[in-house]
Amino acid sequence: ERSWLTVRTWGTHLQLWAAAPADDPRGWQLVREIRPDRFDSYNLTSWLPLDLDPAAPRTFLIRAQSAWHLILDLAVCSDAGAIRADQTRTLRLGLGAGVLLMMAVLNLALFLWVRDRTSLYFALFELSATAYLVNGSILPVVLPSHWIPGISAFVVGNLVVWSTAFARSFLLTARFLPWLDRFLRGYLVAALILVVLMPFLPGTALYGFSLALGWAAPLAAVLPGILLWRRFRPARLYLPAWGLFGTAALLQTVTGSRLELHTLDVFLVGAVLNAVLVSLAGVDRMRTLREERRRLREEMARAEEERREVERRMMRADRMAALGVVVAGVAHEINNPNNFIHFNLPILRKYLEAMTPSLEQAAAADSDLRLLGLSWPEFREDLDRLIDDMEHGTRRISAIVAAL
Repeated sequence: ERSWLTVRTWGTHLQLWAAAPADDPRGWQLVREIRPDRFDSYNLTSWLPLDLDPAAPRTFLIRAQSAWHLILDLAVCSDAGAIRADQTRTLRLGLGAGVLLMMAVLNLALFLWVRDRTSLYFALFELSATAYLVNGSILPVVLPSHWIPGISAFVVGNLVVWSTAFARSFLLTARFLPWLDRFLRGYLVAALILVVLMPFLPGTALYGFSLALGWAAPLAAVLPGILLWRRFRPARLYLPAWGLFGTAALLQTVTGSRLELHTLDVFLVGAVLNAVLVSLAGVDRMRTLREERRRLREEMARAEEERREVERRMMRADRMAALGVVVAGVAHEINNPNNFIHFNLPILRKYLEAMTPSLEQAAAADSDLRLLGLSWPEFREDLDRLIDDMEHGTRRISAIVAAL
């Protein structure tokens, strides 16, 4: 089988030089050159043929020139090995992208069902992560190579925007930490401006802004989880979810070729773990908010019952006040004529006492004197008793009026 050198990159000027054998005076020879507008679209893999002889070791020199920083993923393999490696990698990317896309669809359906913007933000984040994973395989086929950096940076910017929006909505920062919510809102506005401008920026500025967003995004997503670890229970799952994704994002943007791993695979694992843990955190958040709503309903029910009890008491007090006004009026009207009787009875008694001597003389002169069919002694006794009874009655009326 023929041997190949595979280089995973795009938008890069590559040259492969081969050292001539020791007895060949020609020295270094340019074997293959790939310019930024010429590459294999299969997973952005450039194929450089190698003329290898196991009995004659050769030295090769690879020169790469690009407008932004690169970590070249190099491999020497046979035809079958190269195809098998790319198929395995494509399968991993396909499975990861499928998981992320499925989570995006589920969260979008959840948003349409419950109208919770948190689910919408996470669905958009998952779609951006899916686009980030597959853009290297799709964009080179349909777009010129010089467009790819700007569009890839645009996708990274969307990851930043939707992760920050999700953090604000999921952790309810406006409710728990207003100052942090204001900071995240300002960061979100700045990220949105950069996302809009990214496709139009030159290569150096584009790389710098992309790197800045890539480093700042994990901090913006993880910091709220750290601050709300104890105050909001779902943050206990949110923090490891975004911590893993932030670590993967940092590894994706870190410089240096000493990493013994493929950063895109690390990003894929981080994104999938993030989707799973955030889904669990979302379930816990829904449970927590449901419990809060239940407690609020119970408190509102108690407050409503207390309000009704206060209203009942106020109604009883109003009735008693109205009754008091009526009773006071009635008592006043009863007391007026009673006073006439009460104050006139002593005068009546004095009049009778003044008439008594004359009546006694008349009774002495006429032994048969009758007053209303009664003799004078009986009449006087009955008259005194009637006045005493009336005085007693007026005193009782006065006591009843005073009680009212």
